[in-house]
Amino acid sequence: MPILIIAYPLLVHLSALRHDLRLQLAALICLAAIPLYTRLRSGRLGAWALLLALAALLYALTFIVGGGQYALFIPPVLLPAALGLVFGESLLDGRTALITRVARASRGGHLPPELAHYTRGVTVVWTLALFALALTSVALAVFAPLRTWSLFTNFISYLILGALFPLEYFWRRWRYRAFEHPGFWDYLKLIARTNYRKI
Repeated sequence: MPILIIAYPLLVHLSALRHDLRLQLAALICLAAIPLYTRLRSGRLGAWALLLALAALLYALTFIVGGGQYALFIPPVLLPAALGLVFGESLLDGRTALITRVARASRGGHLPPELAHYTRGVTVVWTLALFALALTSVALAVFAPLRTWSLFTNFISYLILGALFPLEYFWRRWRYRAFEHPGFWDYLKLIARTNYRKI
């Protein structure tokens, strides 16, 4: 899985720089393989058959229809927008903000009111950031050179999201230093281990 996640943006960026249809196809197949990775790795014939069928469709889309680049415009909009909806829906009346639920679960079910208020605000920040990334991707796809779109969606957007984690963490530790907080690496492990369907 990690190699696919790393390979995908690199292939997209190279295809944008070189206007190479083969690289577009490789990027699209790589993207299609990510959700199938576990089943592909275990050698399930159904997963491999599905990937081959998707590869054939993507070949037709790229080389016959000429829509490979248009297909590559979709994930940088769809993925952050979908995540933004997940965060945003948790802010609706009668619901508990997503990051508040994570923080409460990490503290054994108890969260001080100050931290509950703060984590709701962090959920708002993540919601806005994700929708901003989606809208920026749309704007760049429509108005900017392909190279600029690719640089933002395949590298800068990941850096922005990656920077939010440590910035928020260290701000929280300073702002709410009266409370105990896990170490940074423990914090990342907690986020990775959290079952978001059960909190």
